[in-house]
Amino acid sequence: MRIALTALFLLASFTSVEAQKAEKVASESGKIFIAPQESPDGKFLAFTQEGYNGILLLNENKEISLLTQDPASGLRI
Repeated sequence: MRIALTALFLLASFTSVEAQKAEKVASESGKIFIAPQESPDGKFLAFTQEGYNGILLLNENKEISLLTQDPASGLRI
């Protein structure tokens, strides 16, 4: 039984993950953007900055809008 569970765990751990090519979509000198989330319609990308401070929105034209600068507001993005 223990061997079967170990085999099942290993099989689940090594499942195939399709790799996607990363694309640079935003650039501001010295800024680190994290936690990107795509809108359901695919037209916007919400993300936060290092430290989860603020929420920003990237539109289809690659323009960035600042939604809020509140500290820790990006924690639940």
